[in-house]
Amino acid sequence: MDNREIAPTQSARTRDAYTAVPPAKAEYPSDVCVHQLFESQADRTPDAVAARAGNESLTYRELNFRANQLARYLVAKGVVPRGSVAVLMNRTPACLVSLLAIIKAGAAYVPVDAGLPAKRVDYILTDSGATCVLTDRETRSLLDEPRSASTLVIDVDDPSIYSGETSNLGLAVDPEQQVYCIYTSGSTGLPKGVMVQHRALMNYVWWAKKQYVTDAVESFALYSSLSFDLTVTSIFVPLISGRCIDVYPDLGEDVPVINRVLEDNRVDVVKLTPAHLALLRNTDLSQSRLKVLILGGEDLRAETAGDVHKRLDGRAVIYNEYGPTETVVGCMIHRYDPAVDLHGSVPIGVGIDNMRIYLLDDRRRPVKPGEVGEIYIGGDGVTLGYKDKPQVTADHFISNPFVEGERLYASGDLGRVNERGALVFLGRKDLQIKLRGYRIELGEIESALLSYPGIKECIVDSTKTAQSQAAAQLTYCTKCGLASSFPNTTYSAEGVCNHCEAFDKYRSVVDDYFSTMDELQSIVTEMKSIHNSKYDCIVALSGGKDSTYALCRMIETGARVLAFTLDNGYISEEAKQNINRVVARLGVDHRYLSTGHMKEIFVDSLKRHSNVCNGCFKTIYTFAINLAQEVGVKHVVMGLSKGQLFETRLSALFRTSTFDNAAFEKSLVDARKIYHRIDDAVSRLLDTTCVKNDKVIENIRFVDFYRYCHASRQEMYDYIQERVGWARPIDTGRSTNCLLNDVGIYVHNKERRYHNYSLPYSWDVRMGHISREEAMRELDDSADIDVERVEGIIKDLGYELNDQVVGSAEAQLVAYYVSAEEFPASDLRQFLSEILPEYMVPRSFVQLDSIPLTPNGKVNRQALPKPDLLRKAGTDGQAAPRTPVEKQLAELWKEVLQVDSVGIHDNFFEMGGHSLPALMLLYKIDSQFHKTISIQEFSKVPTISALAAHLGSDTEAVPPGLGEVVDQSAPAYRG
Repeated sequence: MDNREIAPTQSARTRDAYTAVPPAKAEYPSDVCVHQLFESQADRTPDAVAARAGNESLTYRELNFRANQLARYLVAKGVVPRGSVAVLMNRTPACLVSLLAIIKAGAAYVPVDAGLPAKRVDYILTDSGATCVLTDRETRSLLDEPRSASTLVIDVDDPSIYSGETSNLGLAVDPEQQVYCIYTSGSTGLPKGVMVQHRALMNYVWWAKKQYVTDAVESFALYSSLSFDLTVTSIFVPLISGRCIDVYPDLGEDVPVINRVLEDNRVDVVKLTPAHLALLRNTDLSQSRLKVLILGGEDLRAETAGDVHKRLDGRAVIYNEYGPTETVVGCMIHRYDPAVDLHGSVPIGVGIDNMRIYLLDDRRRPVKPGEVGEIYIGGDGVTLGYKDKPQVTADHFISNPFVEGERLYASGDLGRVNERGALVFLGRKDLQIKLRGYRIELGEIESALLSYPGIKECIVDSTKTAQSQAAAQLTYCTKCGLASSFPNTTYSAEGVCNHCEAFDKYRSVVDDYFSTMDELQSIVTEMKSIHNSKYDCIVALSGGKDSTYALCRMIETGARVLAFTLDNGYISEEAKQNINRVVARLGVDHRYLSTGHMKEIFVDSLKRHSNVCNGCFKTIYTFAINLAQEVGVKHVVMGLSKGQLFETRLSALFRTSTFDNAAFEKSLVDARKIYHRIDDAVSRLLDTTCVKNDKVIENIRFVDFYRYCHASRQEMYDYIQERVGWARPIDTGRSTNCLLNDVGIYVHNKERRYHNYSLPYSWDVRMGHISREEAMRELDDSADIDVERVEGIIKDLGYELNDQVVGSAEAQLVAYYVSAEEFPASDLRQFLSEILPEYMVPRSFVQLDSIPLTPNGKVNRQALPKPDLLRKAGTDGQAAPRTPVEKQLAELWKEVLQVDSVGIHDNFFEMGGHSLPALMLLYKIDSQFHKTISIQEFSKVPTISALAAHLGSDTEAVPPGLGEVVDQSAPAYRG
């Protein structure tokens, strides 16, 4: 839409009618600058502590005097009004002196992160036009000799600076003058400086003082890099309010600084990213004095906010503050409400004072209520634009078509207004991403990588932004039929998936594991030798084909059986008829077991795994063990198909060179101990006395029927139809027993972007249980899922679908490049680390013959191959373990993930791990290091380096004594 299509109007009521949320108008000292408010505060409370770090502190009088002395020194050295001064310093009280001094001298400060590569530091200093650089003793050495020779470098720790006149300088400063310039990632390949003026800063700081500062608030925490604009809140809001800033310097340790903030327990207000907040989810906050948590920088999930709110017993207020750097830190606000903000993303709310928020379509027209639009931001907080980039500024800062003389910033973010009138953030419309709170332009990484000799083309993508492929675009393994949407799946030139290739290498071990019906008969003989008065074993009967066939054949062995069925509330009537007919014809005792907590268990399972089967399956196991204890038997027979066996406990085992049954059985017992200690709805709501008793777990043997039986699917169908009159129900959708199965498939596809049964069916094909064609037909749900019925059940369960989440692992950057040869990933990482910040260096690099294109010639990102993160494990570029603790942790990782080597910064989940292997890992850590780490805590920082830091340098490990690790995630259970 051309800006002229909507004529501007002078009526405030009319012009604001186009905003997405009602604007708030408020008075603020727009003709005053932030340092002048600080000076007034210093006059009112000269002896109050303004800043402290450890044993060092500065009162308001001391901070103001020192800032005035440094400001005069800067002026004497040639710093002029409207000039720029870079700040390359660690976080200390002297850093606050420096910022105030620069502003008092009439210049703008340019924060430079001390952790940036030298080339990036040099670019920022040059681009910003900084006439001098303020450093301290720690950072002075970071400037190379050429830069030191051409730029005035001032060490603010020099005591000679702080002498002479201490009064305020009183220099006139224009409110439209630049106060600071923060550099963000740029799509052109170079970072761009956002120029913020005094008036815009004052609007935000004045509002934030009213919003966050109460009589109970005494101190703010400053613990993030100055180049991260969330520090603006932590510095200037307390300084104009007479509050104290607790400064936490960078000590170069692996432990997040936020941990030190919490341990000290000295602050009332913390501003942090949702990634930081997640670290608090498993922290003891019962004695915390925190009163205000301000979130910003990335999407805030309701579950995370809720967990922390509970840990603080509701004592602290949590705010979700949204705002690009281009609109001064924050332009929207929402107070988290634990009674309402239950699922999905916490809203970003409504505009702060004197800001106007619009949702516009591609033609820059307001979208209708409830529709998605791009967020445009107007008002007093819109900044000056980008340093020396007039075209980029013009592209992003446009004339407001609704308010004459005002500019709008086009954020590139998407949002919609919910039914409560609050705006909800829905992600990016372009390829800019947020990673760990940092804004990243993928184009900047691509530009840097293109400068590597030999690389002709490249594309950088994120595992978080990459969307699933449409069915027509999927690739399928030529052997097993596994689709390319399944995580960590790649294909050979012949179209064979990496899972099939791995299986071929340990097929002999598989053959050693699977046995015959003669061996099962021996086990039955062992059961009968126990001389139980009534039963030899119990058998789980779901009513599906697999469990029905297993029960029939167990009767043929002569075993005295007690069958049981979990009535989960969703077994179809026809399935129950099958169950009742089967047990009657076989003449076996049978029980239906149930619990009134199944809905809660299903919702918990959907939240954790995007399926219902995990919760149902664990309930079955819990009931089975309790029932076995009740009737005095030691054997439980399960009718898992071969595919389900591989999915639940065999895939990791068969990466060994030989099969050791004793080691396998011990590992399985260890896995079950872990399995039943997971803190989930089953553990909280059912009687778990038996399953949490190690002796009980060790005493009961689970027998997998299809480890010994090798009947094909058709043989099973023919047998049970003739033997017991089993008939496939027609009222269960895709399942043969349960109405909920379609719900699991539907939710899994929506939330994880691949089929719930992809993996077990692929194993069934490899084991000859079904053909590839049969598997492909089974996986095609296009005509079988009754969406209306499924969505009705989801609503009945009380589950809120979250189709914005793909997997649970943290997003990773992946670089794809075209070159004549494949370059070592370590070389590419090293090259980029000299140009880009650490958080912008891709984790994986994939060589391509050409960049895939769509029919209209654009890059086809959905056709980019997934990096084989599991196969690449152990290759170049890994940081080797350094300490004894890291080395022992690395050995545990290799056991759990079944890889040859691992780096201390590798992400556990990106290497193929998931919740159950993670629990096995943490169980071993607890056993060997005598320290407990929760799965939630590990999920946020899943690296060896982070684990080692958490365990501490004084940790001493005990000799390992556990068996092989077995992957026992709950299967997709179909009967």
